[in-house]
Amino acid sequence: MKNVKKRLLCAVLSAGVMLTNTLSVTNKAFADTKDGSQVIADWRFDSNNVKSGSISDKNLIIKDSSGNGNELRMNTYGEAEDYTKYLGFSDDTMYGATNGSLVMTGDSANKIGADLITVDDAPINKEEFENGYTMEFIYKLPTNWTAADSWMGLLARQGNAKSMDEPKVGTMNVAVSNCKEIQFLAANKEDNHEMESAAWSVSMDKGGVWYHIAIVSDNNSIRTYVNGAEAFRDYVSDDMIGLYADHVDGRFRVGSSWWKEGDKTLDKFAKGSFQQIRISEGALDKSQWLISNPEQYVGEYGNNDPFSLKAENNYNMVFMPDTQNAIKFKPGVMDAAMDWLTENRHAANIISVTHLGDVVENGNNEEQWNTTKLFSKLPEAEMKLLMQPGNHDWPEYYDRYFGADSEYGKLTSDYVVRTSPSGRSTYMVTDGGSYKYMTLAIDYHSFDSDLPWVEEVLSNTNMPTVITSHDLQNCSDTAPSEIKLSKKGQQVWDVVKKYNQVFMVIGGHSHGAGNQILINDQGNEVLSILADYQFAHNGGNALFKFAEFNEAANKIYLSTFSPYAATLSNEETTFFDVNYLTGAGNYSEFEFNFEERFAGMEKSDAVLQEAKNELKTLIEEVKGLDREKYTSETWSVVKEALTKAQNVSINENAEIEEIKEAYHGLKAAVEALVEKEIIDIPSEEDKDEDVDNDENTGNGGSQEENNSNIQEEDENNGTIDKLPQTGGGGTFGLAFAGTILAASGFITLKKFKK
Repeated sequence: MKNVKKRLLCAVLSAGVMLTNTLSVTNKAFADTKDGSQVIADWRFDSNNVKSGSISDKNLIIKDSSGNGNELRMNTYGEAEDYTKYLGFSDDTMYGATNGSLVMTGDSANKIGADLITVDDAPINKEEFENGYTMEFIYKLPTNWTAADSWMGLLARQGNAKSMDEPKVGTMNVAVSNCKEIQFLAANKEDNHEMESAAWSVSMDKGGVWYHIAIVSDNNSIRTYVNGAEAFRDYVSDDMIGLYADHVDGRFRVGSSWWKEGDKTLDKFAKGSFQQIRISEGALDKSQWLISNPEQYVGEYGNNDPFSLKAENNYNMVFMPDTQNAIKFKPGVMDAAMDWLTENRHAANIISVTHLGDVVENGNNEEQWNTTKLFSKLPEAEMKLLMQPGNHDWPEYYDRYFGADSEYGKLTSDYVVRTSPSGRSTYMVTDGGSYKYMTLAIDYHSFDSDLPWVEEVLSNTNMPTVITSHDLQNCSDTAPSEIKLSKKGQQVWDVVKKYNQVFMVIGGHSHGAGNQILINDQGNEVLSILADYQFAHNGGNALFKFAEFNEAANKIYLSTFSPYAATLSNEETTFFDVNYLTGAGNYSEFEFNFEERFAGMEKSDAVLQEAKNELKTLIEEVKGLDREKYTSETWSVVKEALTKAQNVSINENAEIEEIKEAYHGLKAAVEALVEKEIIDIPSEEDKDEDVDNDENTGNGGSQEENNSNIQEEDENNGTIDKLPQTGGGGTFGLAFAGTILAASGFITLKKFKK
């Protein structure tokens, strides 16, 4: 789509954007930078750099610190009694070059405010920058920025150019997109080459933060940077030499978007703080920038700790958000990430991988769809992968590459269920730890037809369930870790909140990362998770969300890990190639009582098999008891419990509760066994000996008292052992060996004669 201003693209990254343009100079001696490069203009927006006038008098002029005479004058719009409401100085700065900054807060809705424009005789107005250019901005995005401020201009150039896709914005425009990316469009020196797409930066994701923005052109490539992070969407063309200077009006304007349509001459005022704008000749190296290490202003970002489980028996679900830009611009990043997942699936104990939609950027682009075949590496390695489409993924193309008849479809036919009306809403079941988990993906394009199917599936299953769809959450415009349900997310929640087995909902689409606790109709917590890094370094740098389950500690850990960065050597790693992202929204821990939250839900096949094995062991041990030793009444109870246990043990569809019931029923019946009384008739010699003993010891008690003493002694000595409890540390065979030995010491009643 040529109309780049209307594109609905968003970007999230904890970094800044840097714009660098190369300027050529004609018939003018320009000031030099500290490295000897020529500076065309250097505007420092503090009160010390006011050349004349004032804001209140509407005649403010900011001097050009380069000494080249490219001063900026104040230009007002609308009728206001006091323009200091829309323009004012502040002490706030990013670095020490000035003692303050200029804050712009124009009223775009009513077109009241002010911007700054170069004076009529400024030499820069005629500059064509034939040697390239570097533009740098020290700019602070405000906390009150909203989507209504989208496409506000930081810097533009007046005039008309036939090679501009959007001539209304002038001959050059630096704007902030609806997703806080820098968008750069320009006409070349000869006005004979239309840019096929804008040069885009990564996103300025957080408000209230200073950014060093740069655009650098060497007359072949136009590269953008935010706090040192180079964008992945550069514009490359040998035709983009210099910048067009309209001979009628080639002025530069700071702080507004000039949108000429009918009698409308202003679109939006910029919001935020400007500390400095510098335009230099040529493509400056990073060491020549105003701030040579802008990464220091990124704040908390990440670390390169090696991947590790927090406990040996933990297991991971992995979620891949919006891969569209990596697939289009950096496919090698995603390919390396797939290799890491397959090679480390056992060490990471990965039970499933789920894509969150927007597989490709351009839904009808065959080259991008062919690139997505790299995802098949996972099912080829016998890893369970669930794909789903997003708004960028055209259904007919998605079906061709990920439908039932596709290569992916054939690789996953044994575990992906495709019974929804659209065929694109699907689910899979995986074993993890003690439980059988279902992951159910709802097609972005088919809510009307597929949501009833979702409800039908949930009504007929009872296993811990993760619900995913491409668009479930939105995030705050300037606080990307603050999330809430989107319109589509609310539609999904209205259905799934009725089903207690749903414990997590996760989506992408909105460019941020955060968590929210929802409460379902049963009063239980459901984790709502947003993860989307598509406009970060390298189109997301293969930053995936890992959900690590720790049943022993009753915890779920959410971390943001890059399998791609983990493959890089120290020499290959940049500041932005981190294994783990840290900070708000990127790492979280949740208390989660698995046994209580998943009570009565399906257990994993491994747990079922272990329980069956324990039941079968118990059955064999009971079958080894000597029935002749026990009373018929108590043995009949054992016989009935044994029959029930045998039937359950051979039932392939037996649930865990049935197995437990059969086990404990049989165990209780054995514990209740009573041995028959054994009458021991003593010989004449024994009788005499007993009488003698009575006389010698003075034991003149009755027979009943003697029998009572014997039984009491046996009980106190613990001669009746109990069967082991379920889940004990030892084997059932060893436990029952102890029980059988104890049975040999069951009470023997002797009858004595006086």
